[in-house]
Amino acid sequence: MRKTLQAKYIASEIHALLFISMWVLYSVFSQPMANGPSAVLFAILLAIDLPISSVAFGVLLTSAKYGGVAALLWGLLGTLWWYLIGLAIDARIRSHRESRAMETQKGPTVASDKATGTNYRRVELLIAASTVGVLIVASLAWAWNGAQGHFEKGKIGNLAFSPDTRSIVLVRSKGDSSAIEKVDLASKTSTPIKTAIPCTASSPTYSPDGKQIALVCGNNADNHSRIFLMDADGGNFHPLFSANLDSYDFAPHYSSDGERLFFARIVSFAPVAGIRAPVRQDWDAYSASIDGREERPVTDRHFKFFGISFSGDGRKLVVSGDVSSGVQIYVYSIDEQDKGEIAIHPPIPNAPQSPVISDVLVARDGRSIYFMAATDGKKAFDYDVYRMDLTSNSVEKLTNANGYATDLCVSNDGKMAAFLRWTSRWSSLPNLSRLYTLDLETKRLMASDVTGTQ
Repeated sequence: MRKTLQAKYIASEIHALLFISMWVLYSVFSQPMANGPSAVLFAILLAIDLPISSVAFGVLLTSAKYGGVAALLWGLLGTLWWYLIGLAIDARIRSHRESRAMETQKGPTVASDKATGTNYRRVELLIAASTVGVLIVASLAWAWNGAQGHFEKGKIGNLAFSPDTRSIVLVRSKGDSSAIEKVDLASKTSTPIKTAIPCTASSPTYSPDGKQIALVCGNNADNHSRIFLMDADGGNFHPLFSANLDSYDFAPHYSSDGERLFFARIVSFAPVAGIRAPVRQDWDAYSASIDGREERPVTDRHFKFFGISFSGDGRKLVVSGDVSSGVQIYVYSIDEQDKGEIAIHPPIPNAPQSPVISDVLVARDGRSIYFMAATDGKKAFDYDVYRMDLTSNSVEKLTNANGYATDLCVSNDGKMAAFLRWTSRWSSLPNLSRLYTLDLETKRLMASDVTGTQ
């Protein structure tokens, strides 16, 4: 009959439970093993099981055929390794007790027989399960609320790919000023190209040849905004129109030949009781030559929704917005004004009762749209990326378990997408953002070093 708890059983049981829990968390949350809810458990097993874990994990990364065998052997050999570690601990404890007994000349210490061997096994299993339970809670807490690394000051957003898809421009806002940064996708780092812009900048977009950038410069004091142009390196910053128009221009988009700019304009402003500045109302699409001299309206529909995206050829316009009945998405033909709008209703499995769809973009060829939509996730809503074919109405999900994400943009060639994923520290609202890129063909998601704070 056993007379004491034994470390060899506790250690081996902890390893077996840790190993099973690690794979369960990895499967349930569909996030990287080393950078998700299973990260703490993975780090413990990887460190203590060396070199078993290094060989097994190497096979898992490089071989789909033998990955399952490697994982199984890691679990079995690792459990045996922890059993031997526990056996060594038991021997050490026994030696220490015998030495103390000899020093006091009382002979070997014999534990009182108050518990049977079965009771000891229950206590050992309880200790192992409790230890693993604490580690699981710690792993989940660390993944959701732990240190997120260094984040650059200033809110980032308003992403746009360069024509060659080698870089992205974005806006970093700090108080009442803004800066334009260029993100090199090879190095995944950013460099400021225009700093201290004295306005709320938004919606940067490249010209087709990549030599010029158009953006919106908003004035919060009078609720108006203007379109500015600048060289791709930040030089020659100037307004599109020389006159300081009393209107609200937004959403610039270059024509396919780069000779003109499409944009949206609110002409009418209506006063609202209790609000000092007038509130903008309906808008329409306009176009102007790059020198700002030739301007003309291209729609006469008085749109009310403010989600807007032009196709690459400037022939289609997608307008989206939220109303009491839910999200509304419409496709309009710009060059055939007599055609009515086409309503789009993307089917989203596992969507909340009131669907949430954002960042609706029309592909360059006008045949499909991209958007982000909310679905019920493990912790909160997941905002994943979707693509919908406008001919077949089929919807393809391009990311999984994205968490809170915003600011979707898609490259002109339709091969890459980018967006921001948001996290938080210790139960606060999402306030830390990181730029991610997505290969739309392989669905591979890559994190960059570009970050921002709310």
